[in-house]
Amino acid sequence: MSSRSWIVHRRPVRSAVAKRNCAILLVMVLTLVLSGASADAALRHRLFDAQIAALLQSDSNASTVLAGATSTGTCTNTAGAISCRQTFTGGEIFWSPPTGAAYLANGPLRNHWLAAGGVTGPYGPPTGPPKDLGGKGTSQDFTFGSLVYSPATGTQESRGAIRTRWLASGAERGPWGFPTAREYAVGQGRAQKYQSGTIYWSQSTGAHATTPGDIEDRYIHLGEAAGPLGFPLGEQVTNGLFRWQEFSNGYLILSPTTGTKMIDTGSYREWRENPGRFGWPVKDSWIDAHGVHTVFQQQETIWDPGTKELYSGITVDQDTAIIIGDSQLGGDSWTEQGARAAGFPKKIELGFGGWGYTRTTPATAGTPDSVLTTHQMLLPHGTPGAIFITLGGNDAAAHASDAAIIAHATETWTELRRLYPGTPIIVNGVMSTAAPNHANRRRVDHLITESAAAQGFTHVSVAGMAAAAGAYYKDKVHLTQAGHDLVAPIYAAALLQALDK
Repeated sequence: MSSRSWIVHRRPVRSAVAKRNCAILLVMVLTLVLSGASADAALRHRLFDAQIAALLQSDSNASTVLAGATSTGTCTNTAGAISCRQTFTGGEIFWSPPTGAAYLANGPLRNHWLAAGGVTGPYGPPTGPPKDLGGKGTSQDFTFGSLVYSPATGTQESRGAIRTRWLASGAERGPWGFPTAREYAVGQGRAQKYQSGTIYWSQSTGAHATTPGDIEDRYIHLGEAAGPLGFPLGEQVTNGLFRWQEFSNGYLILSPTTGTKMIDTGSYREWRENPGRFGWPVKDSWIDAHGVHTVFQQQETIWDPGTKELYSGITVDQDTAIIIGDSQLGGDSWTEQGARAAGFPKKIELGFGGWGYTRTTPATAGTPDSVLTTHQMLLPHGTPGAIFITLGGNDAAAHASDAAIIAHATETWTELRRLYPGTPIIVNGVMSTAAPNHANRRRVDHLITESAAAQGFTHVSVAGMAAAAGAYYKDKVHLTQAGHDLVAPIYAAALLQALDK
């Protein structure tokens, strides 16, 4: 027999079990090399009998469950992987250097393990003994997962990130109970059903569950994680009158009156800021060329993924002018006639008596800048030909400070520019006569148009324009329709010049 040299590198042994396994492995190697005996005989006589004795002595349950041996131990050395097993009346003992000795009891867990291929199957060798689950079932850990049994659910696998989430929630004692089926592939991830829910997992979202009820039913109907919503990003939440759950591509909302509806993420976040403003969603969100539409009880909205802004469900094009103002927009106003003369035959008009840059009204419940930035007022979606804003008269009447007017006006214009990048925004001044009682209106006109010019907005001063037209007033500040008609051509000429048309 040729001589061999062996170098043994010693490392700290951290436990009695680890120390025993290391010693056993060393004896196994030396026995095989020095004696030349077969692997099966050497391991059986030198090692495995001692492992069996140690297990039965240390675990009274194993001794009781296994009872008498029904075979001698057999060992194998497959490509350097050494393992041994021995059968008993009540089950078997399995041993390998990585796992140590563990027993499997006859019954559903062992039957499932054997049917799946045993040691060479998907679960690998056992790594611990069977565990009682409070009289409700049993489980056992293996190298590549666990098996869980209950009379109601049978034996099911429990593996990976889904098992980690299940254990973190309390396992079978938690909200989802026992698994009822094996994992299955869905979308770009996996899922597993439980007695009271389903846990879904993907690499990007982690593991989260749905629970029985309207939201889960709707999610399944939509195709689960392979459907438009994707994977859950959290569990279901209850908040007073409604429930919701977040998914990769949106939310499901269960309301007390409209049922469970799917809503996109952008619209949902805006809705949550002021649900009373919109009411409950009454239809699922849907997508067209304009963006993501959602119909709420109070209003239809469009979420634009490009601008990441919420708009009303009204759509506009280049032929349309959006006209924002106060009561000066009554009738066929000079602003509207000027817009048509500038090539915008269609209009969306938002005019409120008493409104101003610093003034609020019951109808608007806020100044223009506040209602636009908080989405109390939603503007149409699309690319309008122009936006006209005719405000300032009520600020002049209230003798608002110059600083307040400019601050609110600037915020309003900036928000309009953000909502409609590339669309011309025309800032009109305050219509007035040359009379002394309109002096403050003329002053505010100058203040507004000069500030608009400094910020790069198209602007038209209309100070004294009513006098130049010989227009008629029905009171001290409001033109008659005939007055509007007289002013309109003069305004239109100034507007066309401002637009370089």
